[in-house]
Amino acid sequence: MGVAIDGLFEASSSSFTYLLADEASGDAIIIDPVLETVPRDTRLLRELGLSLRYAGEGPVAPHRLCGDHRDT
Repeated sequence: MGVAIDGLFEASSSSFTYLLADEASGDAIIIDPVLETVPRDTRLLRELGLSLRYAGEGPVAPHRLCGDHRDT
């Protein structure tokens, strides 16, 4: 059983989004998604053949717009 972890940098907020994936099942969780990079993140999930199961937020800094679509 393997777990893949990738930190994805977002320059305008100087923050990282983290993608964790279970390589066996193809399930993934994204932590601290940034609104501006949702297209990049969904494209990466698709390219890697992963299914997003959860999106989670750590402590949110006031300068970040979150990309977990809680408000939509």
